[in-house]
Amino acid sequence: MISVQHHAPAKVGSSVGFIATITKLQGHEIICSFEARIGQQLIATGETAQKILKKEKLKRLFGVD
Repeated sequence: MISVQHHAPAKVGSSVGFIATITKLQGHEIICSFEARIGQQLIATGETAQKILKKEKLKRLFGVD
């Protein structure tokens, strides 16, 4: 899952820095909030979530030996 809120534009060639913070660990799920900035200017904020799966389960899901 990803959710992004746009706050300001970034010019082509700008160097954008991201800072992510883990806000919640629940079972096999990690939720992070993030900020995107050009220097001190906030250009976006948002939240991501992902599941952590064991290698064995990934192999079963994708049919990899």
